[in-house]
Amino acid sequence: MARKIAPQRISVPLFHAVVFVFFSKEQWEAHSKEKAAENVYGQCIDTSYGADVLLFEKRHDTIAHEALHAAWSCLERTGVEVDRDNHEALAYVMGYIVAEIYKGYERYEQKTKAAKKQAANGAASKRRAAFYNKQKRPAAE
Repeated sequence: MARKIAPQRISVPLFHAVVFVFFSKEQWEAHSKEKAAENVYGQCIDTSYGADVLLFEKRHDTIAHEALHAAWSCLERTGVEVDRDNHEALAYVMGYIVAEIYKGYERYEQKTKAAKKQAANGAASKRRAAFYNKQKRPAAE
């Protein structure tokens, strides 16, 4: 069984919020009882602590889109109103979340690549062991 890769945790300290980022449907479903939405590139779910961001494809537009939802959720839950005359905080928080998501994506891709390599090595080792066990060996004297 493959090891679960933990979601990325982005702390938004000034607003006492946390955003968890899941980089695949498999990762989300391994950590949640909910099924991921179908036919979408991503989604953002408001939570009591901030937001859960689900990204199912590495698309720049989807990352920005979901980061905006997450940033809005973080501000809203702390009572910061965003409007035409007061949107600078939203811009800063969104920029911070986007930058952190890209860092997290890099780590996630490294971990999944390492896990695939480890699984392939494990499968190859099992095949080698099975092959050698089938070979006839001379009886011990």
